[in-house]
Amino acid sequence: MDGQGAAGSGVTQAHDRDRGRCVTATPHAYLIAAHADPVQLGRLIAALRHDGARFFIHIDRKSDIAPFRERVSGADIVYIDDRVDVRWGGWSQVAATLALIRAARQAYPLADYLTFMSGTHFPIRSNADRLAYVHGSGRELINIVGVPSTELGKPMTRFTRFFFEGAYRNPTLLKKVRGLLFRAIGKLPLRNPAAHLGGRKLYAGSSWWTLSAEAIGLIEAAQSDSRLTGFFRHTMCPDEAYFQTILGNSPLLDRCVRTDVYTDWSDPVEKPCHLKERHLPLLLDPAFRLSDGYGDGPAHYARKLASSNVDIVDAIEHHLAR
Repeated sequence: MDGQGAAGSGVTQAHDRDRGRCVTATPHAYLIAAHADPVQLGRLIAALRHDGARFFIHIDRKSDIAPFRERVSGADIVYIDDRVDVRWGGWSQVAATLALIRAARQAYPLADYLTFMSGTHFPIRSNADRLAYVHGSGRELINIVGVPSTELGKPMTRFTRFFFEGAYRNPTLLKKVRGLLFRAIGKLPLRNPAAHLGGRKLYAGSSWWTLSAEAIGLIEAAQSDSRLTGFFRHTMCPDEAYFQTILGNSPLLDRCVRTDVYTDWSDPVEKPCHLKERHLPLLLDPAFRLSDGYGDGPAHYARKLASSNVDIVDAIEHHLAR
């Protein structure tokens, strides 16, 4: 379906091809951050496609974008030009997300909801179920909790210490030495968050969310606050706190419910772990719900899924096709 025609209609029929039925849904934008595995990205988009869906994709600047463009394309797909060199734990993760938001808002302004996900996400429920849960509900799907939260691993030290992007996971000796220096400085409690937040309370949560156009508008407006953005540029994992702090200090806080993404953090080595056969009973159970310190809610997506565990993706696709 042509992108311009759908955007101009305002309201579309979101067709769940797996179940052969339609649900009324307003247009939906999917923002995807990927750096590898174009095959899996193609399967993800194919599973998410419905009338009214548009896909905005950020490919890490370190990655070759050509294999993605060659394998994954369509009138409903936009690869954004504003590509960021994304590094673990740093502001670059927020910068890439904001670039996706800008692209989606410019190209598809009628989208009532935007979902931010990684290339390793995959839907475990039908389009009809996912869309019915969000559209018209007034919900903002974002994990959010006040800081500090020991239970959920959100200590105040993330904000009272300086974090320097590039302090971790460095490939060369020079960068490793510089990283060690940055990490040493980062152990010093040098910052007073209250001096930068303008009376805001700190909130934190998880990277992935589904937010209304109204919530996205608040995030866009907050970018003009240089004190706020300057503060989060040197916090650890700001992608898990910047958006939460904006919404947590807004009238939309009461609309925020836990996000609908299942992730397994229990593996002692791989955090989070790629999903395995032992996860399938949960993923395929329509009654499976998420419940923790962020609240209770349905699971509509799971991660991490890739070509390396393609058998799990196959099983989910087969289940949805039923």
